[in-house]
Amino acid sequence: MAYLAYIIGEIPDRITVKCRHKFENAKFLLEKKGFKVINPIDNLVNKKLKIQDAKKINFRQLLNCNVAYILPSVSFEMGKNAELLLAIKLDMLIIQDSVFLNEDVQIEELEFINV
Repeated sequence: MAYLAYIIGEIPDRITVKCRHKFENAKFLLEKKGFKVINPIDNLVNKKLKIQDAKKINFRQLLNCNVAYILPSVSFEMGKNAELLLAIKLDMLIIQDSVFLNEDVQIEELEFINV
């Protein structure tokens, strides 16, 4: 089964190099684990897209994913992060522990952990 992961993180109005680096690092580590990864920053920095169109595309892409990787900066206050709220409502597998990315855990084991 192909696992498509969406990276959820706090994204400031003005996307900094530091912010992009956090998302790219997570993408690199997830891909190393065998995930196909959606990085929402890619759409938001696309000069051909209006910001609202980029956000709509990101939500559509999240709907097609079966895993959400949560960056440490994300607030878990209910309603504060729309992407996280949607991932929870969709009952997606949510990975929020960066240790997972650095250990030798099989993806199949994650399904068992999520039950």
